[in-house]
Amino acid sequence: MALFLVMLSAKAQFRKIPAVVTDSFKTKYENATKVSWKDNIANFQASFKIGNDNAKAFYSSKGEWLKTERNYSIEGLPEEIKDGLKKSKYAGWPVKEKWALICYNVEVVWKTFLYLPLI
Repeated sequence: MALFLVMLSAKAQFRKIPAVVTDSFKTKYENATKVSWKDNIANFQASFKIGNDNAKAFYSSKGEWLKTERNYSIEGLPEEIKDGLKKSKYAGWPVKEKWALICYNVEVVWKTFLYLPLI
């Protein structure tokens, strides 16, 4: 019984998500659905859906947007990203997952994870 109670308390939020954070999120992502919040101590993380894509947005305790990570299907990637992958030495590798990392005041940085083909 004691172990069960300890496990429950470990899942609890450390702090209440500040209204300035949730308001900032609602302004930036007014069409977001299935929103859930997590306190990461150094920042607050909103996990949500934008259309059919999964995303995570990170905010400071002052409501400042820090970054967004968004999952894209291969079809949803920009043409220049797909073209670059086709021309790279990894062209034949299966794509594991696709993410766009969008940072405040910085260009979009694309990360694509590939499976190493078994020989």
